[in-house]
Amino acid sequence: MAEIHSGRPNDGVGIIILGNSGSGKSFLCNILLDEMRFRSEYDPNAVTVKTERAEIKMGEMTFSIFNIPGLIESDQQRIDQNKKEIEKAFQMCPYSIVIYVWTPNSGGRVVADDGIGFSALHKAYQFPSTSIIYVINNVLSNRKRSFDVDFLVQIKEALTVNQLTLTPDDSVFVEKINFDDKQERQTMRKKIINCIAIHSPAIQEKKADIILETAQLRELREKFKRHQAEAEKDQKKYKSELEEMRLKLERVEAIRTPDTFMGALYSGAQSGAYAAGVALGAVTAPLLAPGYHLAKALDEWWHS
Repeated sequence: MAEIHSGRPNDGVGIIILGNSGSGKSFLCNILLDEMRFRSEYDPNAVTVKTERAEIKMGEMTFSIFNIPGLIESDQQRIDQNKKEIEKAFQMCPYSIVIYVWTPNSGGRVVADDGIGFSALHKAYQFPSTSIIYVINNVLSNRKRSFDVDFLVQIKEALTVNQLTLTPDDSVFVEKINFDDKQERQTMRKKIINCIAIHSPAIQEKKADIILETAQLRELREKFKRHQAEAEKDQKKYKSELEEMRLKLERVEAIRTPDTFMGALYSGAQSGAYAAGVALGAVTAPLLAPGYHLAKALDEWWHS
């Protein structure tokens, strides 16, 4: 049973989930905890206004999962309050993995506010690429195969502004599920944990203030949409990126199987090789000393 706390966590790893209001951060926290601990989209009063966290143990390690208010709001006072809540989470547990939640619009496009929010946060914290995961939330289970590839390329273009790269190793597509269905819930949970396991926690230190003003939002949204349109104008380059992403996605999905993933991950960590990648013949992020302990804890939890 996970316990919700409000004070400073003990030594451990933070899983800090960021994204805008209504993106499904609370629901994602509940999936990781495997229980309905935070009010989610099923509750009409579910918008998070204060930072909450739940502490759980996996193997020998303690993980603090943070449920944080979204950054972008319609008034500046709320934005400023949300900035403080985000900063508080990183102060409470700076050694962490960051999950940023993207929610496609009805047309399967990246929402401008998701890109704007991420850009503002990354400029302030400069998240190390080996410690950040991109969750694409609330997607259909029967979506077209091309949807995942196209959306990842859209995110890749959005991240280019922040001088970040994206590979399928860094992403998880979270389908709409019935939370009361234990099998659906645990299948999705393991899928997310697989991705967490190949990322290394890092000290997330604020390098600058989070800059976001309501007066700028209209201009920023228009600028983001122009960037989207310009990226898609070069059809030859865009189609090439789609094909490259498709091949990478197929390679990643081939190794993300519950029966083989965790054992290979831990074996790779023990030998100091690439996490899961060397053991399974795929290229993933290097698992350094912090990642080794994370992999060990997750492997023990997985087989407990």
